[in-house]
Amino acid sequence: MKRAWIEYQAARHRAPTASMSNKIMQIWREHYCSIVF
Repeated sequence: MKRAWIEYQAARHRAPTASMSNKIMQIWREHYCSIVF
């Protein structure tokens, strides 16, 4: 869980545009849900 959050933060910092950031957020949220549930 913590590692996923760190990976998400790193990916978000690497994202050049807002749309890319939203896409990463969506992917990460799905990944996060799969971890939690």
